[in-house]
Amino acid sequence: MKIAIIGAGLVGERHARLAIKKGCLGCIVDPVPRPELAAELGTVQLDEVPDDIEGAIIATPNQTHAQVSIPLLERGIPCLVEKPIAATTADAKLIVEAERRTGTPVLVGYHRRHHPAVARAKEVVSAGTLGQLTVIDAKFWLIKPAHYFTQTWRTREGAGPIYINLTHDLDVLRHLVGDIEEIKAFGSNAIRGFEVEDSAAIVMRFKNGALGTVTVSDTTVAPLSWEFTSGENAAYPNVPGPAYSIGGTKGTISIPDLTLWQHPAEQSWWAPIEGTSLSVSTADALDLQLDHFLNVCAGREKPKVQAIEGFKSLEAVERVMEAMAK
Repeated sequence: MKIAIIGAGLVGERHARLAIKKGCLGCIVDPVPRPELAAELGTVQLDEVPDDIEGAIIATPNQTHAQVSIPLLERGIPCLVEKPIAATTADAKLIVEAERRTGTPVLVGYHRRHHPAVARAKEVVSAGTLGQLTVIDAKFWLIKPAHYFTQTWRTREGAGPIYINLTHDLDVLRHLVGDIEEIKAFGSNAIRGFEVEDSAAIVMRFKNGALGTVTVSDTTVAPLSWEFTSGENAAYPNVPGPAYSIGGTKGTISIPDLTLWQHPAEQSWWAPIEGTSLSVSTADALDLQLDHFLNVCAGREKPKVQAIEGFKSLEAVERVMEAMAK
């Protein structure tokens, strides 16, 4: 099987190197030429994609996802569209409609759903081990260095940690807890003074009645985020601990460290409570996602994160931004 990687930026290059290891790289499409990558791996333009391509990974800028993926879907080529599925819910809806119209599958690149820790937590929640879900807490606390913002688009509307980072966290919470019914939020740019927020506090009511809090800051010195706690990406120091906590009437689980807290006997704050560490594999989520996508392309599996799921997670991000603006 041969797949095309469309978009040769940092994320596209990671996809390409994984595809090379699996022997499934058909071509790399480089809309913005990178001579050093072309010299090493070889790149082509969009109109040079060979006819025998059986799948495509779309890693171009968010605002181009619809215009790149829809023609491929109409050609019957399954697409893995990087997160977020589009820059706006209007564009996301076009991709959802194209998937339904053509019957060609779309997998949205929320790779954390493939992470072994998230998959194990999903099993725990679905089995009812936590009882009725009550409260959820998630944190994205870290500090981005000044040189990160030399690319000025990161300082302007449409960027910021809500759009760039929180989209992953909201998708994981939706996956584990369910759809979100109501959102309240406050944002602040008090530290850097950019157009975009550098910190935000969010309160959510889920449709199942659970309440959640999410705090986001890319100007806070801390290791309290998925990036630090998961050890998923070697670019970040690994500091084991919780990024998310999901609590219920029978227990609480923290993720990705997978500590399950329960009262072994009486359900009471006076009674002993025990923490159990759940074990999982250390498989790479991007690697697992690519394996899954190849199975989707071959018709062996249905996408675990369909286009409509990408739409709902993007919609949640937009609702956070709307709540902050009130």
